Amino acid sequence: MSQLPADCLNEIIEYLKDDKITLCSCLLVNRLWCETSVRTFWRDSGNYNIRHYRTLIACLPNESKKIIYDKGIVISSPTLKLPIFKYETFCKILSISRVYKKIGELLEETRPIIFNPGIVDYIQIVVLNLLRLLFKCEQDYVDFDKLSYASFSQLQILKIRNICSKCKSLIKFLEINGKSLKEFYLSEDHVRCHNDNSLNLAIANFCPNIRKLFVGFKHDNELESLKVVLNSCQYLETIKIWCTGSSLSEKEALEAVVKYSQNIHEIILYHTSDVISKLLPEELEAFFVNKYDKNMEIINEYIKLGVIKNFKIAEFDNGGFIF
Repeated sequence: MSQLPADCLNEIIEYLKDDKITLCSCLLVNRLWCETSVRTFWRDSGNYNIRHYRTLIACLPNESKKIIYDKGIVISSPTLKLPIFKYETFCKILSISRVYKKIGELLEETRPIIFNPGIVDYIQIVVLNLLRLLFKCEQDYVDFDKLSYASFSQLQILKIRNICSKCKSLIKFLEINGKSLKEFYLSEDHVRCHNDNSLNLAIANFCPNIRKLFVGFKHDNELESLKVVLNSCQYLETIKIWCTGSSLSEKEALEAVVKYSQNIHEIILYHTSDVISKLLPEELEAFFVNKYDKNMEIINEYIKLGVIKNFKIAEFDNGGFIF
């Protein structure tokens, strides 16, 4: 029976899709049976129990395992050996509420909940690392919309890569999770095709603590959006702006940063390799002069207030300066 041709085995497994017990036992026959049945098994999130989440957690990269372990969370693997194929890549259906529920049960089983007043934080740490694993496996994941109402209070870095998502879903996600975000990156394709004024305004409204940001600002009314983002995100230190095609020019982007930013010390103006920069040398020089003048104004204010007692500018042989 275990030597059946793959096409015959596929039909048998498909027939067993509603028989959870038998379907689960098929995972244990051999590699062929496991690879075949796991496709059907992971199709229905109702099939996943605590044991299967243990297996998924065992598939996490070492970096994620360390994050979990450093928080004092120890989750044992259900088997001594990991699957010999990419077991996690077959998980195609994801129910966030069910993931939370099952991870909560798993942690309660591992460490009694009565001794863990911060159990919600523990759950979120594990869930975030699981989602990171599953999204990494599924490069063309198209169901991000289902995450738009999920809450991740521990989320600090959000990278949108190769995801076909609607701006309204991202905006809703940022409304719920934006306050904790420190870094937010949109893929180049997403910036070129989907970025619009409403998303940039949502970043300004819901991401007050953002430090690093990569977005696009188009010509039509987007200069005002950039100003709003710079004024609202007072902790912003690094910004990467798409400057080609219908986006803002490099000159417009630099001028806005000089005038409205407070803490930005890294600016990345991004364009494709086939586009020649239109930024003139004198425009770039003017940017640095203006930035220097602005810094000197701030320094002089603090000197007048008596906060700065001693101040001098020293020049080095290589043309550099230290304040």
